[in-house]
Amino acid sequence: MRLGESTLAKLFISGDGPPAIKVGRSVRYASGDLDTWMGSRRRRSTSDVGSAA
Repeated sequence: MRLGESTLAKLFISGDGPPAIKVGRSVRYASGDLDTWMGSRRRRSTSDVGSAA
């Protein structure tokens, strides 16, 4: 995904990231949830607002 841990942590806190499971102090992501989240953010150009906006 090429996202840093801190970026994923911020997305998790804000609720804008992929669905996650918190296990103790760790946050875990299911690969299918990551694929779905990334697919929902797909754009054809920088001006394409897509379905997430």
